[in-house]
Amino acid sequence: MEMHELLKKKPEEITKMIQESREELRQTRFDVANMSQKDVRRLRVQRKNIARMQTALGQLTETK
Repeated sequence: MEMHELLKKKPEEITKMIQESREELRQTRFDVANMSQKDVRRLRVQRKNIARMQTALGQLTETK
């Protein structure tokens, strides 16, 4: 999800998305460790998405 899309959302929605993404990242880590997932690049993409959501959340809560 891109930054301009995140900035249109409410902070509560972003917080929920962060929690879901972290759970998905945790599951992906287990899948990679168990060799059931071969796409290790997905870990990097998920981490960057979480960081992007945290940045947007910080910008939204800072302005209010």
